[in-house]
Amino acid sequence: MTINSHFQWLSKIGMICNISKTELIAFGVEELEVEFGMVKIKSKDTMKVLGILIDNKLSFEPHIQKVLKSCRSQMFALRYFRQKLSMKDVFKEFRAHIISKLTYCSPAWCCNLSYLLKAKLKWLYFHLIRVLIKDFDYKLNWSNLIEKPGLESLDTILFKRM
Repeated sequence: MTINSHFQWLSKIGMICNISKTELIAFGVEELEVEFGMVKIKSKDTMKVLGILIDNKLSFEPHIQKVLKSCRSQMFALRYFRQKLSMKDVFKEFRAHIISKLTYCSPAWCCNLSYLLKAKLKWLYFHLIRVLIKDFDYKLNWSNLIEKPGLESLDTILFKRM
């Protein structure tokens, strides 16, 4: 099998693969098991690579769910900052902590997202802005909402990074 040839190549160039840390993900296949010596490696449904949760269907749903949860928890801190800082400084924090989380490594996943996941990201983005500028009555539409603090739409931010 191909995995064995990779382990042999690593061995030939003087590298040792730590089998206990080795993970396997099989795209498009439900489950796969590979044997290397006495050790069997079973494929996983999701794998974390450089902070991105990759699933075997490449839907990136686990990653987006993790990002949404993280951004919601960051929002509590931003609500507190809103009372102590100027709006300019609050939106600096918003860019640093929220937008950076929403867009981390986006060229790898943004084109593969389903309509529903994109909608969830956009809804959270606009909801967070709405909370920061205290538009609880929904008086501003989406375009006015991002113009007020001088932000860009989430689509613009995501696709600008590609």
